[in-house]
Amino acid sequence: MDSASQGENATVEFSNYNSVSRLRSWLVTPVETRSDPRTFFWLCLSIAFSVLMAYGPLRQAFSGTYVLQDDSRQHIFWLERFADPDLFPHDFVVDYLQALAPSGYKALYQVGAAFGIDPLLLSKLLPMGLGLLTTLFCFAVSMRLLPVPSSAFISTMVLDQAIWAGDSIVSSTPRAFMYPLLLLFLYSLLSRSSILCLVSIAMLCLFYPPIVPIPLGVLCLKLVRWDSNRLRLSRERRDYVLCAAALAIAFAILLPYSQGLSFFGPVVSAGEGQTMPEFLDGGRIEVFREGLVSYWVTVKCQYIVDTI
Repeated sequence: MDSASQGENATVEFSNYNSVSRLRSWLVTPVETRSDPRTFFWLCLSIAFSVLMAYGPLRQAFSGTYVLQDDSRQHIFWLERFADPDLFPHDFVVDYLQALAPSGYKALYQVGAAFGIDPLLLSKLLPMGLGLLTTLFCFAVSMRLLPVPSSAFISTMVLDQAIWAGDSIVSSTPRAFMYPLLLLFLYSLLSRSSILCLVSIAMLCLFYPPIVPIPLGVLCLKLVRWDSNRLRLSRERRDYVLCAAALAIAFAILLPYSQGLSFFGPVVSAGEGQTMPEFLDGGRIEVFREGLVSYWVTVKCQYIVDTI
Protein backbone atom coordinates (compact mmCIF):
# COMPACT_ATOMS: atom_id res chain seq x y z
CA MET A 1 0.00 0.00 0.00
CA ASP A 2 1.47 3.34 -1.01
CA SER A 3 1.79 6.31 1.28
CA ALA A 4 -1.13 8.14 -0.38
CA SER A 5 -3.56 5.30 0.37
CA GLN A 6 -2.33 5.07 3.95
CA GLY A 7 -2.86 8.81 4.36
CA GLU A 8 -6.41 8.57 3.02
CA ASN A 9 -7.25 5.69 5.39
CA ALA A 10 -5.83 7.59 8.32
CA THR A 11 -7.90 10.62 7.38
CA VAL A 12 -11.08 8.52 7.17
CA GLU A 13 -10.40 6.86 10.52
CA PHE A 14 -9.69 10.22 12.13
CA SER A 15 -12.91 11.64 10.68
CA ASN A 16 -14.90 8.65 11.96
CA TYR A 17 -13.29 9.04 15.37
CA ASN A 18 -14.25 12.71 15.49
CA SER A 19 -17.83 11.89 14.48
CA VAL A 20 -18.14 9.25 17.20
CA SER A 21 -16.61 11.61 19.75
CA ARG A 22 -19.03 14.39 18.88
CA LEU A 23 -21.98 11.98 19.00
CA ARG A 24 -20.84 10.66 22.37
CA SER A 25 -20.44 14.20 23.63
CA TRP A 26 -24.02 15.09 22.65
CA LEU A 27 -25.52 11.89 24.02
CA VAL A 28 -23.70 10.62 27.11
CA THR A 29 -21.02 13.07 28.20
CA PRO A 30 -22.01 15.05 31.35
CA VAL A 31 -22.07 18.82 31.11
CA GLU A 32 -19.88 20.94 33.37
CA THR A 33 -21.61 24.30 33.09
CA ARG A 34 -25.23 25.37 32.86
CA SER A 35 -24.52 27.42 29.74
CA ASP A 36 -23.45 24.37 27.76
CA PRO A 37 -25.21 24.43 24.34
CA ARG A 38 -26.12 20.75 24.73
CA THR A 39 -28.34 21.62 27.68
CA PHE A 40 -30.15 24.29 25.68
CA PHE A 41 -30.62 21.93 22.72
CA TRP A 42 -32.11 19.05 24.76
CA LEU A 43 -34.24 21.42 26.82
CA CYS A 44 -35.75 22.93 23.66
CA LEU A 45 -36.36 19.42 22.37
CA SER A 46 -38.12 18.54 25.64
CA ILE A 47 -40.35 21.61 25.37
CA ALA A 48 -41.15 20.80 21.75
CA PHE A 49 -42.14 17.25 22.68
CA SER A 50 -44.34 18.56 25.52
CA VAL A 51 -46.15 20.88 23.11
CA LEU A 52 -46.57 18.01 20.66
CA MET A 53 -48.09 15.77 23.32
CA ALA A 54 -50.44 18.58 24.41
CA TYR A 55 -51.70 19.27 20.91
CA GLY A 56 -54.22 16.42 20.74
CA PRO A 57 -55.95 17.00 24.11
CA LEU A 58 -56.03 20.76 23.64
CA ARG A 59 -57.42 20.49 20.12
CA GLN A 60 -60.23 18.37 21.51
CA ALA A 61 -60.80 20.79 24.40
CA PHE A 62 -61.18 23.76 22.04
CA SER A 63 -63.36 21.87 19.56
CA GLY A 64 -66.47 23.26 21.28
CA THR A 65 -67.43 25.86 23.86
CA TYR A 66 -68.85 23.35 26.31
CA VAL A 67 -66.44 20.46 25.70
CA LEU A 68 -65.00 19.66 29.14
CA GLN A 69 -63.03 16.84 30.67
CA ASP A 70 -65.09 14.56 32.96
CA ASP A 71 -63.63 15.82 36.25
CA SER A 72 -63.95 19.42 35.08
CA ARG A 73 -67.71 19.05 34.85
CA GLN A 74 -67.75 18.49 38.61
CA HIS A 75 -65.00 20.82 39.82
CA ILE A 76 -65.06 23.67 37.26
CA PHE A 77 -68.69 24.59 36.60
CA TRP A 78 -69.26 26.30 39.96
CA LEU A 79 -66.26 28.59 39.34
CA GLU A 80 -68.61 30.55 37.09
CA ARG A 81 -69.74 32.12 40.35
CA PHE A 82 -66.62 34.30 40.18
CA ALA A 83 -67.87 35.72 36.86
CA ASP A 84 -71.52 35.89 37.97
CA PRO A 85 -72.05 35.88 41.77
CA ASP A 86 -75.80 35.31 41.33
CA LEU A 87 -75.33 31.81 39.90
CA PHE A 88 -76.47 28.73 41.88
CA PRO A 89 -78.21 30.57 44.75
CA HIS A 90 -78.76 28.49 47.91
CA ASP A 91 -77.26 25.41 46.24
CA PHE A 92 -75.89 23.23 49.04
CA VAL A 93 -73.89 20.99 46.69
CA VAL A 94 -72.21 23.94 44.98
CA ASP A 95 -71.46 25.49 48.36
CA TYR A 96 -69.81 22.24 49.42
CA LEU A 97 -67.69 22.04 46.26
CA GLN A 98 -66.60 25.64 46.74
CA ALA A 99 -65.61 24.96 50.35
CA LEU A 100 -63.78 21.79 49.27
CA ALA A 101 -61.62 23.57 46.69
CA PRO A 102 -58.19 24.72 48.00
CA SER A 103 -57.79 28.43 48.56
CA GLY A 104 -54.96 28.91 46.05
CA TYR A 105 -56.92 27.11 43.36
CA LYS A 106 -59.96 29.31 43.93
CA ALA A 107 -57.84 32.45 44.03
CA LEU A 108 -56.31 31.65 40.65
CA TYR A 109 -59.70 31.37 38.95
CA GLN A 110 -61.01 34.37 40.84
CA VAL A 111 -58.13 36.52 39.62
CA GLY A 112 -58.73 35.25 36.08
CA ALA A 113 -62.42 36.19 36.32
CA ALA A 114 -61.45 39.63 37.60
CA PHE A 115 -59.45 40.13 34.38
CA GLY A 116 -62.38 38.98 32.27
CA ILE A 117 -61.19 35.42 31.61
CA ASP A 118 -64.07 32.98 31.77
CA PRO A 119 -63.35 30.07 34.17
CA LEU A 120 -64.23 27.51 31.50
CA LEU A 121 -61.77 29.11 29.10
CA LEU A 122 -59.09 29.33 31.78
CA SER A 123 -59.54 25.64 32.56
CA LYS A 124 -58.66 24.89 28.94
CA LEU A 125 -55.62 27.19 28.92
CA LEU A 126 -54.09 26.00 32.20
CA PRO A 127 -53.04 22.49 31.04
CA MET A 128 -50.56 23.90 28.54
CA GLY A 129 -48.90 26.08 31.18
CA LEU A 130 -48.87 23.30 33.77
CA GLY A 131 -47.47 20.88 31.20
CA LEU A 132 -44.61 23.23 30.31
CA LEU A 133 -43.81 23.83 33.99
CA THR A 134 -43.79 20.09 34.59
CA THR A 135 -41.38 19.65 31.69
CA LEU A 136 -39.04 22.39 32.92
CA PHE A 137 -38.99 21.16 36.52
CA CYS A 138 -38.56 17.53 35.48
CA PHE A 139 -35.63 18.49 33.25
CA ALA A 140 -34.05 20.46 36.11
CA VAL A 141 -34.50 17.60 38.58
CA SER A 142 -33.02 15.11 36.12
CA MET A 143 -30.02 17.34 35.54
CA ARG A 144 -29.45 17.49 39.28
CA LEU A 145 -29.48 13.71 39.52
CA LEU A 146 -27.43 13.08 36.38
CA PRO A 147 -26.02 16.06 34.44
CA VAL A 148 -26.52 14.45 31.04
CA PRO A 149 -29.00 16.50 28.96
CA SER A 150 -30.07 13.59 26.76
CA SER A 151 -30.98 11.61 29.88
CA ALA A 152 -33.03 14.55 31.16
CA PHE A 153 -34.82 14.67 27.81
CA ILE A 154 -35.74 10.99 28.06
CA SER A 155 -37.07 11.53 31.60
CA THR A 156 -39.24 14.46 30.57
CA MET A 157 -40.44 12.62 27.46
CA VAL A 158 -41.63 9.62 29.50
CA LEU A 159 -43.31 11.85 32.10
CA ASP A 160 -45.00 14.04 29.47
CA GLN A 161 -46.35 11.01 27.70
CA ALA A 162 -47.75 9.68 30.99
CA ILE A 163 -49.44 12.88 32.16
CA TRP A 164 -50.98 13.77 28.80
CA ALA A 165 -52.32 10.24 28.42
CA GLY A 166 -54.06 10.57 31.81
CA ASP A 167 -56.85 12.74 33.12
CA SER A 168 -55.10 14.74 35.84
CA ILE A 169 -53.39 17.62 34.10
CA VAL A 170 -56.02 18.09 31.37
CA SER A 171 -58.76 18.46 33.99
CA SER A 172 -57.36 21.74 35.42
CA THR A 173 -58.61 20.56 38.82
CA PRO A 174 -56.46 20.88 41.97
CA ARG A 175 -54.67 17.58 41.29
CA ALA A 176 -53.40 19.02 37.98
CA PHE A 177 -51.03 21.20 40.03
CA MET A 178 -49.52 18.17 41.76
CA TYR A 179 -46.92 17.36 39.11
CA PRO A 180 -45.09 20.69 38.75
CA LEU A 181 -45.24 21.46 42.47
CA LEU A 182 -43.92 18.07 43.55
CA LEU A 183 -41.09 18.37 41.04
CA LEU A 184 -40.36 21.85 42.36
CA PHE A 185 -40.12 20.36 45.85
CA LEU A 186 -37.72 17.66 44.64
CA TYR A 187 -35.58 20.26 42.90
CA SER A 188 -35.41 22.34 46.07
CA LEU A 189 -34.16 19.31 48.02
CA LEU A 190 -31.53 18.45 45.42
CA SER A 191 -30.34 22.06 45.23
CA ARG A 192 -30.50 22.44 49.05
CA SER A 193 -32.62 25.58 48.80
CA SER A 194 -34.59 25.97 52.03
CA ILE A 195 -36.61 28.95 50.80
CA LEU A 196 -37.65 27.19 47.60
CA CYS A 197 -38.54 24.10 49.61
CA LEU A 198 -40.86 26.05 51.92
CA VAL A 199 -42.40 27.85 48.94
CA SER A 200 -43.15 24.56 47.20
CA ILE A 201 -44.80 23.13 50.33
CA ALA A 202 -46.87 26.27 50.77
CA MET A 203 -47.98 26.05 47.13
CA LEU A 204 -48.93 22.40 47.56
CA CYS A 205 -51.02 23.34 50.60
CA LEU A 206 -52.74 26.06 48.60
CA PHE A 207 -53.42 24.00 45.48
CA TYR A 208 -53.51 20.29 46.40
CA PRO A 209 -53.56 19.58 50.17
CA PRO A 210 -54.00 15.76 49.92
CA ILE A 211 -50.42 15.39 48.63
CA VAL A 212 -48.82 17.48 51.39
CA PRO A 213 -48.06 14.51 53.73
CA ILE A 214 -45.57 13.21 51.15
CA PRO A 215 -43.13 16.19 51.20
CA LEU A 216 -43.60 16.57 54.95
CA GLY A 217 -42.78 12.89 55.40
CA VAL A 218 -39.66 13.29 53.25
CA LEU A 219 -38.46 16.19 55.40
CA CYS A 220 -39.09 14.16 58.56
CA LEU A 221 -37.14 11.23 57.13
CA LYS A 222 -34.23 13.57 56.46
CA LEU A 223 -33.83 13.83 60.23
CA VAL A 224 -32.75 10.18 60.29
CA ARG A 225 -29.44 9.07 58.78
CA TRP A 226 -27.90 5.65 58.17
CA ASP A 227 -24.39 5.88 59.57
CA SER A 228 -22.02 3.00 60.34
CA ASN A 229 -24.81 0.44 59.92
CA ARG A 230 -26.93 2.26 62.49
CA LEU A 231 -29.81 4.68 62.40
CA ARG A 232 -28.81 8.05 63.80
CA LEU A 233 -30.47 11.43 64.08
CA SER A 234 -29.18 14.18 61.85
CA ARG A 235 -26.58 16.47 63.38
CA GLU A 236 -27.37 19.35 61.02
CA ARG A 237 -29.41 22.09 62.64
CA ARG A 238 -30.68 23.12 59.21
CA ASP A 239 -32.64 19.88 58.83
CA TYR A 240 -34.60 20.45 62.05
CA VAL A 241 -35.30 24.11 61.28
CA LEU A 242 -36.51 23.26 57.78
CA CYS A 243 -38.76 20.45 59.03
CA ALA A 244 -40.25 22.62 61.79
CA ALA A 245 -40.84 25.52 59.40
CA ALA A 246 -42.52 23.24 56.86
CA LEU A 247 -44.83 21.76 59.50
CA ALA A 248 -45.70 25.25 60.75
CA ILE A 249 -46.52 26.48 57.23
CA ALA A 250 -48.66 23.42 56.51
CA PHE A 251 -50.52 23.80 59.81
CA ALA A 252 -51.13 27.52 59.26
CA ILE A 253 -52.55 26.99 55.77
CA LEU A 254 -54.48 23.75 56.25
CA LEU A 255 -56.12 24.56 59.58
CA PRO A 256 -58.48 27.24 58.16
CA TYR A 257 -59.13 24.95 55.18
CA SER A 258 -60.22 22.06 57.42
CA GLN A 259 -62.36 24.35 59.57
CA GLY A 260 -64.19 25.56 56.48
CA LEU A 261 -65.23 21.98 55.71
CA SER A 262 -66.43 21.29 59.26
CA PHE A 263 -69.65 23.22 58.50
CA PHE A 264 -70.81 20.33 56.28
CA GLY A 265 -70.39 17.67 58.96
CA PRO A 266 -68.11 14.60 59.16
CA VAL A 267 -67.03 12.54 56.18
CA VAL A 268 -68.36 9.06 55.56
CA SER A 269 -67.01 6.56 58.08
CA ALA A 270 -65.80 3.06 57.17
CA GLY A 271 -68.93 1.47 58.61
CA GLU A 272 -71.24 3.74 56.64
CA GLY A 273 -69.22 3.31 53.46
CA GLN A 274 -69.60 -0.47 53.54
CA THR A 275 -73.37 -0.05 53.20
CA MET A 276 -73.20 2.35 50.25
CA PRO A 277 -73.08 0.93 46.67
CA GLU A 278 -70.86 3.82 45.55
CA PHE A 279 -67.91 2.37 47.48
CA LEU A 280 -68.46 -1.34 46.75
CA ASP A 281 -67.40 -3.40 43.73
CA GLY A 282 -68.77 -1.80 40.57
CA GLY A 283 -69.35 1.55 42.29
CA ARG A 284 -68.00 4.90 41.19
CA ILE A 285 -65.16 4.72 43.74
CA GLU A 286 -64.32 1.12 44.62
CA VAL A 287 -62.95 1.28 48.15
CA PHE A 288 -64.20 -1.90 49.76
CA ARG A 289 -63.07 -4.64 47.41
CA GLU A 290 -63.28 -8.38 47.85
CA GLY A 291 -60.12 -10.36 48.48
CA LEU A 292 -57.70 -10.75 51.37
CA VAL A 293 -55.15 -8.14 50.30
CA SER A 294 -57.70 -5.55 49.23
CA TYR A 295 -59.68 -6.11 52.40
CA TRP A 296 -56.76 -5.52 54.74
CA VAL A 297 -55.35 -2.62 52.72
CA THR A 298 -58.63 -0.72 52.42
CA VAL A 299 -61.16 -1.74 55.05
CA LYS A 300 -58.90 -2.36 58.03
CA CYS A 301 -56.59 0.59 57.37
CA GLN A 302 -59.60 2.88 57.06
CA TYR A 303 -61.02 1.45 60.28
CA ILE A 304 -57.76 2.21 62.10
CA VAL A 305 -57.82 5.77 60.78
CA ASP A 306 -61.42 6.20 61.93
CA THR A 307 -60.69 4.94 65.42
CA ILE A 308 -57.67 7.22 65.77
